[in-house]
Amino acid sequence: MGFIITNPSPVLGNDPNNLPKKMSVTESGVVNVSVIGSLANLLDSVTATGAGDPVSTQSYKNFVFEVWGTATTFSIKMQVVGPSGVARDLKIWDELNNAFLSGNITTAGVYSVSIPSQMSIQANVISVSGGNVNLEGGML
Repeated sequence: MGFIITNPSPVLGNDPNNLPKKMSVTESGVVNVSVIGSLANLLDSVTATGAGDPVSTQSYKNFVFEVWGTATTFSIKMQVVGPSGVARDLKIWDELNNAFLSGNITTAGVYSVSIPSQMSIQANVISVSGGNVNLEGGML
């Protein structure tokens, strides 16, 4: 009989080795490893306002991501787009301060949102000045 080991650590950066993995060991001692996360780059050096391209959530439930850049000020909403095509704001958890944000993302940091499966998520830049902003993370 086999067993399963999971590593649910957050995914940050571009290193595919940081993705959480599911490992199972068979009775014959063979180790099977499969990646159970998906990297998503929602904003790449963005200097203009507007919603980025929606990314499918597939069957994932959470998106943990980092926001950074050279902008002196910015404001970002995280949104889900369902079958209606309407973008709806998601509640954002600040991973560094262990609290929900009362509004939009306005500082660099690490955040997460719960995501409905089989829909799409997008980052919507409400304002940005003095540089660019990036948003990238992993769906788990």
